[in-house]
Amino acid sequence: MKSVNVYAIDIVDRIMKSHHTSELSESESALSVFEDFNRINPLTLYDSMSLHDAEVLFQQAQHNVMLVVNDKQQFLGILKKEDLFGERVVQKVAAGWLREELYVSDIMHMRSALRALDYDEVSDASVGDIVAMFQNNSFSHFIVVDHESHVIRGLITKKDLEKRLNIKLQTKVKDDFIDIYQKLHTH
Repeated sequence: MKSVNVYAIDIVDRIMKSHHTSELSESESALSVFEDFNRINPLTLYDSMSLHDAEVLFQQAQHNVMLVVNDKQQFLGILKKEDLFGERVVQKVAAGWLREELYVSDIMHMRSALRALDYDEVSDASVGDIVAMFQNNSFSHFIVVDHESHVIRGLITKKDLEKRLNIKLQTKVKDDFIDIYQKLHTH
């Protein structure tokens, strides 16, 4: 057995940060841009949590999206960091609510409004396939579901994808006037 020496920490004053970029190519497996809850525990917020407490957790975790659960750990939806100061909060405050009285459940994106991708399809897809999917949709994130096991397997976000590819994705705006006109007049 090889011996490993132990040293005092005397002149060390900085923590090394990786200079390796996590950029990737569009030909790589889509699993490389997928936050896999089988490997990393998901960050969650309780629906009964105040917006202030949620804001503190977002700052500590340095994440942009968190899953929302109830006290039984059942998935209810998601909350994006930008939602904490977004349109829903402004609407509630304009309606007479105090921001301090608002909870995660008041502004979260409900499960029924979210869209999912199938884990098996994601595992067969490339990063380029995921890029195209984001460009053809107006969603900023997708829940990844393992239909066989009936579990949420992970999350893919547009912001993470942009950061990893070092690009800005242009996404399709929900049907614009021309799309609606063409749909109405081609049937």
